[in-house]
Amino acid sequence: MKKAGNIGLNKLEEMFGGQEVLARQSAISKLMNTKMKSGTSVKEHVLLLMGFFAEAKDNGAEIDFTTQIEMVFISLPTEFFGFRAA
Repeated sequence: MKKAGNIGLNKLEEMFGGQEVLARQSAISKLMNTKMKSGTSVKEHVLLLMGFFAEAKDNGAEIDFTTQIEMVFISLPTEFFGFRAA
C-alpha cells in the first residue's frame, strides 16, 4: 500500500508542479507587460508591481532586487526617465 500512496503523491506533485510553472510564467509575463496607465498614481502602480513580484516569488521565481528596480523603471512613462540612474 505504501508504494501506491507514493505513486499517487508523485502524480499529484507532477500535476501541481506544472501549475506552479504556469503561475510563475503568468506573474513574470504580467511584470514584463505592465505599463503605468495615465491617471494612476505611482504608489498604486508600484503596489500592483509588488503584488506581481510576490506572486512570482511564491511560485519559485528568483528576481534579484536590482532587476526588480529596473523592471519598475521600465514600466513607468517617459516622464519618469529622469529618475533613472545612469
